[in-house]
Amino acid sequence: PRSRPRRRPRRHSRRASGVRLLFTLIGGNGHFVPLIPVAWAADAAGHTVAFGCGPGMAPTVRAAGFIALPLGKGGAAAPPERLPLRPLDAAREEQEFRDRFAREGARRRAPLTMALCADWRPDVLVCEETDFGSLVAAARLGLPHANVLVLAADELSVRRARRIVATWLSAPFDGGRHRRRVGQIRRFERAHWKD
Repeated sequence: PRSRPRRRPRRHSRRASGVRLLFTLIGGNGHFVPLIPVAWAADAAGHTVAFGCGPGMAPTVRAAGFIALPLGKGGAAAPPERLPLRPLDAAREEQEFRDRFAREGARRRAPLTMALCADWRPDVLVCEETDFGSLVAAARLGLPHANVLVLAADELSVRRARRIVATWLSAPFDGGRHRRRVGQIRRFERAHWKD
């Protein structure tokens, strides 16, 4: 992915019809960069956009022209040292993912995101896919939320991505456990979006 965005969002005050979108990420630049086009689109549509991120990512988010709201305490950390890739070990990688993002990360992040939401009061939470704690916070607060896939961005061709999206869009929706969320989205759209 690109290390720097090509354009900056325009700064504007919140319009009466605008929606406050809080984007959150638990990782580094590789988790931030895929969120940028979605945030640009929201900004271009007149919505207020901010990013909840670790203190070490706040300068990067600000440099991209967005509002950065640090989750947690501490100063900006030095960028991590780039190391050679380790040999592929699926079991080790799954364990590290579970420990870093799903267990410890989610436990730390959920209360921080809930506190930030109480303070900043977003209308919608947009999380990157590994920020499980922010997804838990959104569910506990009853906030409409979206999950943006950020992993394997360099590993997926445009053609394959289009096939995945086409398959997803053409799949029949049976409601199931998502029926409540779809209802929330429809109510939110009726209340905030004008045709």
